[in-house]
Amino acid sequence: MASKVLLLALLGAVAALSVNAGRLDAVDASGRSLLQANLRFPYCRCDDRLRNSPWRLKWDGPLANVASYNWICFKIYTNFTDTRCTGPVDSQPACCKPALSKLEFNVEPDCKGTVTRAMVNKNTADLKTVSIDKLDNGRAILRLSKGLDYTASTLPAGGLSVCFNVLKDQCTLSELFMSPNSAQYALFNSKNCCPAGIVTPPAGPSGPAPRPTPTPNNFPYCNCATYGRNSFPWRVSVLNKTTTATSERVCLKLYVDPAAAAVCNDKFGCCRQGLQKIELEATSTVPGQCKGSISPFTLTGTTDIKSSFLWDSTRPVLKFTKLDLSYSQGVAGAALCFNLKGPGCTRLNQLCTAGKQCPIAVFNGQSPFNTCCPAFFLDA
Repeated sequence: MASKVLLLALLGAVAALSVNAGRLDAVDASGRSLLQANLRFPYCRCDDRLRNSPWRLKWDGPLANVASYNWICFKIYTNFTDTRCTGPVDSQPACCKPALSKLEFNVEPDCKGTVTRAMVNKNTADLKTVSIDKLDNGRAILRLSKGLDYTASTLPAGGLSVCFNVLKDQCTLSELFMSPNSAQYALFNSKNCCPAGIVTPPAGPSGPAPRPTPTPNNFPYCNCATYGRNSFPWRVSVLNKTTTATSERVCLKLYVDPAAAAVCNDKFGCCRQGLQKIELEATSTVPGQCKGSISPFTLTGTTDIKSSFLWDSTRPVLKFTKLDLSYSQGVAGAALCFNLKGPGCTRLNQLCTAGKQCPIAVFNGQSPFNTCCPAFFLDA
């Protein structure tokens, strides 16, 4: 009899596990998916595309000595112009409609305790308690989920002010946001909608923070341990261009930026690593226009003509792989040169449309690959 009871208990446990394994909507108390497959911020399965939602965030400046704290302030607002949230309502994405519910920032886990209060609409009589929540794999978020029950029509004129206190003798803003000049945010307007972007961090005691190089919202399209720009000090710029009537030879400078190296956060072990790969997303006005127009490239330190570049099969992303550049080569600076020979493109400003630039990402060069892959914009 006892053996039958034990068997039934085991069968029940297996059945329960099977049911839970089939649940694709398992969430924690905050609504975050417990079956996270997304390794990039905002670390949950939701639509993070800015063009599918009108909600946006911008810097609103610092506040000093208000309610016994110093604050960093942002402003939540709506922008329908550059989205798919215009035209007939029935044809708009689902994320155009829900009300605002939550704001999250991608932050440094070791900065837990730096931020403890939030102030909404500069209401000092109703401060919200907030904290940095540590997730798995060395990730953390700063979340505000109270006081944000607004729709686009009820949002205050000029936007909604949201401020966070920053305690003394804790992390600096650069340490908190894991970047010397930007912060990653996500605005949740439902469990499935989380438009994410980059915002300039507030000014520090020495004056305004440097204007950041804008970072693409969803690029690069791969899973990395971190996309933080202070995690890997390699950078890319246009070294020179040689133009003829029918083609253009482009040389890119691949280098370790001394300023980025000086503040590099080595949490992921990439600060002294070499460069393995760069990816560039073409912003040409005609999708796929430049495919077939790129010649094999040359690289400093070798006489080989490299053919190890490829276009992504689903997106206009050009990948230069197997670079194998050491950190010391990056300190000295290296050059990667290729030709735009037609027929689709014969100029860099056709590959990277003037005024739009090209998103470009750098990838660390030691195992495990794709640990650190910060992204920037490349001027054409």
